[in-house]
Amino acid sequence: ELDQDLLTEINCLVEWPVALCGEFEERFLDVPDIALIAAMKGHQKYFHTRDTSGALSNRFITVSNIESKDPKQVIAGNQRVIRARLSDAKFFFDLDQKETLGARRPRLNHITFHPKLGSLGAKTERVQSLGSKVAQSIGADVDLFQRATALSRCDLVTEMVLEFDELQGQMGTIYASLDGEPNEVACAIEGLYQPAGASDQVPDNLYGTLLALTDRLDTLAGLFAINQPPTGSKDPFALRRAAIGVLRLNEFPALRLDLTAWVTEAFAAQPEAGSADQLDALMQFIKDRERVRLTDKGYRHDMVIAVQESNGLATAKTEDRVKALIAQSETDEFATLVSTNKRVANLLKDSPITPGAIDSKLFEHPSEASVYDLATRVGDSVDLAVSRETYGEAMESLLSMKPATDAFFDNVMIHCDQEAVRINRLRLCQLVKNAYSKLADFSLIQQ
Repeated sequence: ELDQDLLTEINCLVEWPVALCGEFEERFLDVPDIALIAAMKGHQKYFHTRDTSGALSNRFITVSNIESKDPKQVIAGNQRVIRARLSDAKFFFDLDQKETLGARRPRLNHITFHPKLGSLGAKTERVQSLGSKVAQSIGADVDLFQRATALSRCDLVTEMVLEFDELQGQMGTIYASLDGEPNEVACAIEGLYQPAGASDQVPDNLYGTLLALTDRLDTLAGLFAINQPPTGSKDPFALRRAAIGVLRLNEFPALRLDLTAWVTEAFAAQPEAGSADQLDALMQFIKDRERVRLTDKGYRHDMVIAVQESNGLATAKTEDRVKALIAQSETDEFATLVSTNKRVANLLKDSPITPGAIDSKLFEHPSEASVYDLATRVGDSVDLAVSRETYGEAMESLLSMKPATDAFFDNVMIHCDQEAVRINRLRLCQLVKNAYSKLADFSLIQQ
């Protein structure tokens, strides 16, 4: 089986490549494939092979840097070396099976995650608490999630992972299956480490996705709470990658959460209390990663930030909202809507008012009653459309307000002399703005 990374590495190591095929004893095939491949690739730079059924075979390919007069001796030498490596792997695998994953859990209490944030055991408990609340909110099985979380890092103290650290998570899944754990629990353990990068695959199961999401939220919350966010080009704890992982994981169909409450929950659970400013900085950090991710996809910067302003941290829904705006952005009606929104925003900015009820008895022109009734109905319609994620429908509802708002501004003097009437009309403006803001902050859109 061709490994492109290994091929590139070997290509840089040899000048006169000569491929030779060797083999090892079939008894080693009882060891999980990933461990055998790790030993062959990591230690010896061997290519592994598979049979016609796709199963790992006991043959390997090594690349020599010289054409030997006696290639059998070269092959025999490589076979002796790999035999020792695979013997170690089999020994570790057999030794690990003498103890279940669950029995290893207490050892995590003695491994430091961060001096100010406690042990890996403490982190596991925080993730378990946070994720259980999320699981309950979406109707998932809390017991399955708690079991998956409890076992999620236990493979870190197995002999196999201590020898081959790149197998963390994968060996946990294998050992959990061998221990008789439910399939959902076993698969979730490997999901903890996904995605490893911006383009890496995400878990394909709910519990692995939820575990990975809440673990990253805990990491982000902890580092921000102790005031260790990324600075400039320095990101020693890979928090930018963690935030991008949060965005991708939240796109899982059963999740698609507004993360605001869960980020706050994770932040409050840290052993060192952070300030409100640090929590705000964390929220903005996640938004910034989302903005960069969407603008890199080619979406307009102003459209993205306009949606983000009203979208909170419902990150899985931002892109669809942006698409709905872009679909209407070239129409005359959209330009008028943006212009009207900016006019309303400027009026409210120049004359701030205290919240209060709108008094229909103070209406002096029919357009006031008309805009009041329509803005109320449209606000409810937009709320419903947004909840159903039918953003095009929300956009159409907002556009339907144009005749009423035009008549209102054409026939009514907002800043009249009577204070009560003026405040009432400003509250009408706020009602209109609130309807717009349910989809996006249109005042941020450049026309």
